[in-house]
Amino acid sequence: MARADHFEGPYQRVGNRPLFVFDDPDQHVEDPYLWHEGGKYHLIMKDMTGGIAGEKHAAIYATSEDAEHWEFAKPAKAYSREVRWDDGTTVLQGSLQRPQLLMQNGVPTHLFTATADEPGGFHGMTKSWNMVLPLA
Repeated sequence: MARADHFEGPYQRVGNRPLFVFDDPDQHVEDPYLWHEGGKYHLIMKDMTGGIAGEKHAAIYATSEDAEHWEFAKPAKAYSREVRWDDGTTVLQGSLQRPQLLMQNGVPTHLFTATADEPGGFHGMTKSWNMVLPLA
């Protein structure tokens, strides 16, 4: 991790270890999305193995006072790959990749992700698209 007083730098390294270190060496995360709201940093990211969220490729949610020391929510799952459509049917998406949030008045209102129709991931998909999910 690196910090700077301005986004143009100069940047200074903070620590020499990853921000997230797990007991299980097979546990890993990707696609972090970070924002600042209510005096805290917030983070959603994809749980690749499901060891934290309880569901493979679901997202986890964490908060931090300093963006260096993080605490996972309890429960940690931010969202599932299971999507409920307007007609009430549910579908297990292949994955919800690269989460991004639409912020309105400093509050997240919509989740944007890349997705596909194959529940096993992108390898066997026939369709891929961007999805927008309104947040409650």
